[in-house]
Amino acid sequence: MRQAGLSATAYGLTVAVNGVTIVLVQPVTVSWLTRRDHSRVIAVGQLLVGLGFGLTQFASGVPSTWSPWWCGPWVRSPPSP
Repeated sequence: MRQAGLSATAYGLTVAVNGVTIVLVQPVTVSWLTRRDHSRVIAVGQLLVGLGFGLTQFASGVPSTWSPWWCGPWVRSPPSP
């Protein structure tokens, strides 16, 4: 992140938001997704991961496209065997 011109504060904020998001959003999301069609849930999760990585080429800041590929593994993991 230093190479991208972001400060240590920006890095700390990014890591903090990630942790808070995991603690608050993931349990709700996982419990809701376990009641959905497993094939579609996995497909949507993979789509989110691909979207996040694809959008990275257009990003002007480091954290701007992290959400899709942070959420993709949450979405696809509940129904996975």
